Amino acid sequence: MNHKSFLRKGKKRTISLALAFIALTGWITSQGGITPSLARVQSKSGVAYQSKDSMIERMIELDSIITDLKPQVADKPEDKALSARFDDAMREYDQISAFLGGDRAPIKADGPQSSKIAVPSVVPPLPPGCSSTTATFSNVTPVPIPESGGPVATSQINVAGLGTYLFDVDVTLNITHTFPGDLDITLTAPSGRIVTLSTDNGGTNDNVFAGTTFDDQANPGGQVPYDTNAGLVTDHPYVISVVATPLAPEEALALFTGDNPNGTWTLTIDDDAGGDIGTLNSWSLSITALSSAPTNAAAVIGSNMTPVAIPESGGPVATSTINIAGAGAYLCDVNVTVNITHTFPGDLDITLQSPSGKIVTLSTDNGGTNDNVHAGTTFDDQANPGGQVPYDTNAGLVTDHPYVISVVATPLAPEEALALFTGDNPNGTWTITIDDDAGGDVGTLNSWSVGIVTCSCGAACTITCPANVTQSNDPNQCGAVVNYPAPTTTGTCGTVTCSPPSGSFFPVGTTTVTCTASAGPSCTFTVTVNDTQPPVITCPANVTAVTNQDCGGGGAVCTVVNFTTTASDNCPGVVVVCNPPSGSCFAVGVTTVTCTATDASGNTATCSFTVTTFDVVLQDDSDPSIILLWNSITGQYRFCCKGVTYTGVGKSIVQGCVFTLLHNPVDRRVLGRVDKAVHSGTASIQAPPGTIRCTITDRNTLNDTFLTCQ
Repeated sequence: MNHKSFLRKGKKRTISLALAFIALTGWITSQGGITPSLARVQSKSGVAYQSKDSMIERMIELDSIITDLKPQVADKPEDKALSARFDDAMREYDQISAFLGGDRAPIKADGPQSSKIAVPSVVPPLPPGCSSTTATFSNVTPVPIPESGGPVATSQINVAGLGTYLFDVDVTLNITHTFPGDLDITLTAPSGRIVTLSTDNGGTNDNVFAGTTFDDQANPGGQVPYDTNAGLVTDHPYVISVVATPLAPEEALALFTGDNPNGTWTLTIDDDAGGDIGTLNSWSLSITALSSAPTNAAAVIGSNMTPVAIPESGGPVATSTINIAGAGAYLCDVNVTVNITHTFPGDLDITLQSPSGKIVTLSTDNGGTNDNVHAGTTFDDQANPGGQVPYDTNAGLVTDHPYVISVVATPLAPEEALALFTGDNPNGTWTITIDDDAGGDVGTLNSWSVGIVTCSCGAACTITCPANVTQSNDPNQCGAVVNYPAPTTTGTCGTVTCSPPSGSFFPVGTTTVTCTASAGPSCTFTVTVNDTQPPVITCPANVTAVTNQDCGGGGAVCTVVNFTTTASDNCPGVVVVCNPPSGSCFAVGVTTVTCTATDASGNTATCSFTVTTFDVVLQDDSDPSIILLWNSITGQYRFCCKGVTYTGVGKSIVQGCVFTLLHNPVDRRVLGRVDKAVHSGTASIQAPPGTIRCTITDRNTLNDTFLTCQ
């Protein structure tokens, strides 16, 4: 982040370092006392500081210098002078920070801010089947906050009359202080567990905690890259005398989840730098407790092992996703493990987005120059049950861990509570986003995983889906409306929904139905709709064809015939195959064509028709509807005469190029003769014999337009 230290993010070095700095700069007077806020101090760089305000201004200046120098040092590691300037700036920054009790260069409110706005404090929805009590408890007795070197300020609230399982707690503080960046604030539960609400946040901005509510659910947005994030205590753009509320605390209040909330709660405030004092005017706790502990389902773990490069500053953010399926519908707890190798982890801002779209900041600019400290880090709201102020480091917090090069820091409480996701449906896509906000170093997200725990009150839910369903398609439909029995459940399951629901139209094929209990796991079964309806096929009418009538070389033995067969089906994908296929050369005679339609499910339908091929044709010159066709090989003929078609098998005589047809049954007399050498001929039909029905005079058979005699 642009206004943060490249060293450990705004936190304390050791006391010996602070003392060394004091000795170095002559802060200990010959009289044996110091007045830090009034002393005139000259740093190693020659800059004189009259007050803490001037130190803060110098820290901001040094932060900018460090930001500019870091990529230059990375590009020119051989430049000793450049490296020395970089080291001096970092050393001076750290010395000032140590003297101020860990203060960092504050975030400037006039810079670009996160587009996500914090929402009022909320209590997550209860786990299914659970009942709760909620109450607010307050202490309105003012407590002074001594300056550095004095005792810590403490105040207590006694809680009574609630259920024994703490579900959610929010804390509201009214603190007036002229330098809130001096303050380290913790809350201790009756169980003895401790949460750090804030350490050294707020800078020089007076009274920004004079009405702040700390709430794990305060900040559902805030996707990196960002310069400020209004809902986080560590990244809020503070302004003098403008109360910052609500804020997500520096450590998750969800650490207390499951505690018995009844008993004494203690707020502790340490002012770790001199020159300013203040007052805890009042504070309160809003607690929601359950009457009994919910039952956790077995954890569901998702992983992504595909490495993703993390570009240096100015490049795109690195993202990776994990899909969670089969978990219950109510999230109670989630942990995240990351394996990140990077030579300057203090450059990294890391967020996690749930399927609901909520975003948690896991870390921003923590780890400093210590290579690969997140190469196996688990972020867990419950990672750090201890850590009472005053402290210099707090190993369980990502913001206060004493990082060491190549020593993996794990487990860590994230910078924003993962409890923000409490009550979400965890099934769907989770996304990790990593932004490198300073140049000169790159790294890799090698792998990561999320562990999901869901819960409900009462007996654990089990859900049993019906058996797989198989049925035929509805008539003329590529599918069927399928009604299936509801799943059976035991325990506390809440509402059960199935998708697609019973009574839906299911397409042909197999569809997976997923049934989800609002307070439990999912189950699945399949609905298979078989297409049992054959296609409908339509063949063309019988086809008549004629070969070449030229007698030279005996004439053509076949003729190409094209035809069209149509088919339809209740489902797409029907295929028609004919034998012989359209476009085949059909020999003289009668050929039966069989066509088969096959649909995508293998159902078939067939039809057939004939192609009758003749090699002799005569057409009357004066009436083209009068036609005689015959087969010179078999004598089969067809005589179309004034609307009547006569068929039979006569005697065929071939003498050179002269083709003759004779047929004299009892009901008719047929005579046909054609000379193919001169392409002319005649024909007649008597029916009955002695009564001429039609005659044909065809002077040029090459001009015949036959093809209509059926």
